[in-house]
Order: sequence, then C-alpha cells, then structure tokens
Amino acid sequence: MRDTETPRADLPRTAEIITFPRRDPAIAESSARSPRPAATPPAEPPAERLARALKALDAALLAQRQAVIGWRSAIADLRGSVGGLGGTMRSYSDTLEELGGRVEAVAYRARRLELLAKTAEHLARER
Repeated sequence: MRDTETPRADLPRTAEIITFPRRDPAIAESSARSPRPAATPPAEPPAERLARALKALDAALLAQRQAVIGWRSAIADLRGSVGGLGGTMRSYSDTLEELGGRVEAVAYRARRLELLAKTAEHLARER
C-alpha cells in the first residue's frame, strides 16, 4: 500500500505498516555536493591476493572432486538397487504368469463341471 492510500475499513488489519523515513532534503543536497572518497588501496600486494585466491580455488576444486566422487558412488549404489528391483519384479511377473495359467486351468475345469452338472440335471428331468 502506498503511503498516499488509506487502508480499507472492510479488510482486517493483519500487519502494521511501517513507513520508511524520508531523507531530509538538506542532507541529500549536501551529500550530492560532497565528493565521494576515493577507493581505499588494497591492504595487501596483488601477488599475495592472487596467491590467496589461487589457494582458495584449489581448495574449492578439491571439494568439488570429492563431491563428484561421492555422487558417482551414490549413482553406483542406485544402479545396484534398481537392478535388484528389476530382478525382483521379473520374478514376481513370472510367478503371476504361472498363477494366471493355473487359474485359467481351474476355471476351464469349473466350466466343464458346470456343463456336466447341467447335462446331468437335464437328463434326470427327462426320466
């Protein structure tokens, strides 16, 4: 909400709005006129800064290499787990296929027995 808007009375107030203090125009004008201080010279010679930066880069590269080694190890573990899961799923699939064949054979026998029972019932009624 802008500071020119008024809060709506029909909305519950859920937060207190704190307006940012405005800058005093006199201070803003004086800071605009005063020149900015020059950048402070580095406290250490450039060669030492470069050596420190290279040392930090070497440490970062070493940490990255170790992270990649850990990542590759985790991927290898995952590959083994997924391979094991695939073998287990194939085994379950084979078992279900075998069970399906048995169920079909039992269903076929049940239909034959049902037909035989209906035939026997029909013959018994005819006598």
